Amino acid sequence: RDSSTSRGLGDVYKRQPMQISADAPLPVVPSNVMLANGEVCHYCGPATFVKTKNVVVGYSGGSRGTSVRIAKGMSVHLGARKAAPIRGDVQERTQGVLSITNKRVVFSANKGAFDKKISALSAVTPYQNGIAFQFGDQQYPLETRQPEYIYQILARVVNSSEDI
Repeated sequence: RDSSTSRGLGDVYKRQPMQISADAPLPVVPSNVMLANGEVCHYCGPATFVKTKNVVVGYSGGSRGTSVRIAKGMSVHLGARKAAPIRGDVQERTQGVLSITNKRVVFSANKGAFDKKISALSAVTPYQNGIAFQFGDQQYPLETRQPEYIYQILARVVNSSEDI
């Protein structure tokens, strides 16, 4: 079997460069996204969607009252117990695949998936270990190994009048 035909997306992830020069054309890579006419994929790689939820992580409180012995080895507690919930932020992580085309930003996963048009993109914030996409009032933070590279591709797509 020819090794060039058996390559999967994993091989594509390893071959992508970390920087893109300003005068070089944007890369065209294979993707798991169904592309429309005139749409090409410029980035496809693993990412983790991080959703922070505020949930009850425990209870605190106490009780007061008395215990009355009614027989040997048997007692009844009279009084009240009050417990207050303790809330905390918990991060839920979902692994998936991030694809950036000349028209869309797509994160495909079991949960937390999204498919948004680049024209609806309000802001992009690269971090040391990820990137956050802002579409209107919704923010989608993703952990990824190549946040600066992804940001460079998005900036080029947004600034290119022929791709939008």
